[in-house]
Amino acid sequence: MKRIIKIVCLILLTIAVFIGSVGLGGYIGYFYLIYQSYQYLIHNRQDSTVEIVKDIAYGKKDLNKYDLYLPRGCSKDSYSLVCFIHGGSFTGGDKDGYDARYYGNYLASKGYVMATVNYSLATEDNGVTINTMHRELINAVNHIQTTCKDMGYPVNEMAMTGISAGGCLAMLIGFENSEELAIPVKFVFEQTGPASFDPDLWNMNTDEAKKAFLFMLTGKNFSSNEIGGEDYYSSIEEISP
Repeated sequence: MKRIIKIVCLILLTIAVFIGSVGLGGYIGYFYLIYQSYQYLIHNRQDSTVEIVKDIAYGKKDLNKYDLYLPRGCSKDSYSLVCFIHGGSFTGGDKDGYDARYYGNYLASKGYVMATVNYSLATEDNGVTINTMHRELINAVNHIQTTCKDMGYPVNEMAMTGISAGGCLAMLIGFENSEELAIPVKFVFEQTGPASFDPDLWNMNTDEAKKAFLFMLTGKNFSSNEIGGEDYYSSIEEISP
């Protein structure tokens, strides 16, 4: 009996070690892939050539701030701006994330002006919607143009990019608001993220689910009779790049 128990314990220990090894290996491998994906940014980064100006306010709200990464010692008549918008499901994230810092340092070392922007985030009770964020970011871009000019880095063209929620917002600004921007948009690159908020594409199969989904995104309350109507679809189009 003792021999059987020992054999069973040995088998269980072997399985535990195997699972632990696979789990640890997968964890290390995952972060290794992330690390590798940013290696070209780290390798080419030259901190001595980059000036970082942090927490420039473009509005009155707490999160209405951006950081600038500037190519120090680079003197040109005009510069190209890359505007990076962080992700976080519209409820989290920050302009100082590792991806923003990597891109900022790398692109500034190559002669670009880089801006990483914060915007108001949605909570259950603050009434912030995608439209709120969209409007704030338009104001941020125009503020960036003035700031860069005042600092001796006049920008005359811009690329918009972002991850997840930030990618969606970058597309909204780039494709919907070019006439409102002080800097012409030449390129938009969404690094993953939603392109449409049609509830049918999000497997919202009931009126209640659709109403809750759109209220969360737009702040608008639709009745069951309004689902599928003109206002319903125009609200979806407004937030869908």
